[in-house]
Amino acid sequence: MNKSFDGKIIVQLIKRDSCRICSSVQNQLQKYLKEIDTVDLQVINLDRGDLLPPKRQCYITPAIWVEDRLWYLGGFDLNRFEEKISKLTGISQLNIYN
Repeated sequence: MNKSFDGKIIVQLIKRDSCRICSSVQNQLQKYLKEIDTVDLQVINLDRGDLLPPKRQCYITPAIWVEDRLWYLGGFDLNRFEEKISKLTGISQLNIYN
C-alpha cells in the first residue's frame, strides 16, 4: 500500500476545471473525509498545472485513486465509497455525513 509518511490512507482526486461533476465530487469527498483523520485527500487539478502522479490516466475525470488503485472513473457513488473506505479504515462516517 502507498501510505503517506504519517501512515494515512491516500485518496487522490484527479480533476479538471472543465469537468462538470468534478467540483461536486470534490465537495462530497472533502465533507465526508474531514472527520476521518486516517485518510489524506489529495486533489490534483490538471487545468491548474498540478502534476499527475505516476501511472495515472488523465483523459477521463473525475478519477479517484485509493492506495494506488482506481476506484472511480468519470463518476462517483458516495455510499459505495463509504463501504469501501470503511473496510480500509474500520471507521463508518456516513451517518455523520447525512
